[in-house]
Amino acid sequence: LSLAGLGALASRRRTPESPHLGMHLADTLRWSIPGWYRLQFAGGLAIACDAMTHAVRAGLPLEQAAKAAANLDVNLHLRHRLRAFADDLHRGARAGDAARRNGLGELTAVALGAGSRGHDLASALAYAADYHDALVCRWWIVLRNIAWPPVTRILATLVGTFVLAMFMPLVTLIDLVAL
Repeated sequence: LSLAGLGALASRRRTPESPHLGMHLADTLRWSIPGWYRLQFAGGLAIACDAMTHAVRAGLPLEQAAKAAANLDVNLHLRHRLRAFADDLHRGARAGDAARRNGLGELTAVALGAGSRGHDLASALAYAADYHDALVCRWWIVLRNIAWPPVTRILATLVGTFVLAMFMPLVTLIDLVAL
């Protein structure tokens, strides 16, 4: 594989309707790493809840809104959960129970249940989207703070190596001239 081939593979556009092998591998890797999983789950669920909010406000029933959200470009594992959620709604399950059963998070399940009972589903979905957006922000802060010390050490090591590489020959040259 040439360097140009690697560049083309890395810049390959995501196609959620027919995911390629690289998309499967990348999404599975992101879903498997604990901190990154939280980012993928919360970020994808925020996007899905926001899309369902707009669809419900536009007059679509929750089932059709969930089917539309299942076609968004989010992590493939989350898309499977969203499809299963839409299928459960199609079979007549209550929204909160379907969300809980398909692993969409306890807050999402509670918000959907309350929104269904109170007939204000759009506000409940907007609340869930805002909550998951806040989770993403907090996880980025946590990951950034975890990454800061190792990155600082790596940079310090690089600078120290550069300084030694510059001054060791200079010290050797001074020692040779002093003799």
